[in-house]
Amino acid sequence: MTPSPARILIFLLPTPSLIPPPPVRRPHRALAGTARCAPEAVAGGGFVVIEDDLSELLQILPRDLRDNLQNEPRRDQLLEVILDLGRRPEARFLGNSGGQYLRDNEISQLELEEAQRAVGEFGGDNRAGIEGTLHRISAIRSRKGMVVGLTCRVGRAVNGHVDMVRDLLNYKESILFLGRPGVGKTTVMREIARVLADEFQKRVGR
Repeated sequence: MTPSPARILIFLLPTPSLIPPPPVRRPHRALAGTARCAPEAVAGGGFVVIEDDLSELLQILPRDLRDNLQNEPRRDQLLEVILDLGRRPEARFLGNSGGQYLRDNEISQLELEEAQRAVGEFGGDNRAGIEGTLHRISAIRSRKGMVVGLTCRVGRAVNGHVDMVRDLLNYKESILFLGRPGVGKTTVMREIARVLADEFQKRVGR
């Protein structure tokens, strides 16, 4: 008997700048740039709750860059910060194809070493995280193994995005998410994993 072919559900996530954002209810902020979920800030009625802990990521940056981004009007759309030795530091934002230089001076060896110490140990894949957050730090090494660049990517927990596929979670189908970097593929999948574990009592593993 020939087995029936597996079905795959495909979701294409458009670029954020091309679609109107959903209403967002933000939790109370304990620190500037840090979102902490409060009991009353539970997703409901079409709202989403965003937790970004952005100040934790900014702490590893040089002080002038940290102050620059704290006052950046598009701080909530920050995607990643790139620190490459001998180049100007750059910030990239959701919906923008290019980046924004944060200052005219280039990143020095000392600044890169201080940022690396703040992050801690990198794994064999040259990646590290900040404890208690979803932020991801990727290192670029020279041929001699020295770190010559850091890409600091913002990790956000967004509760509420699972609504668009909630009715499919009871089915045993594979779901494929397609989209450009930064449109929210990982965010949606992380929220799906949370709902499967909390509401459907499913065991979710890597």
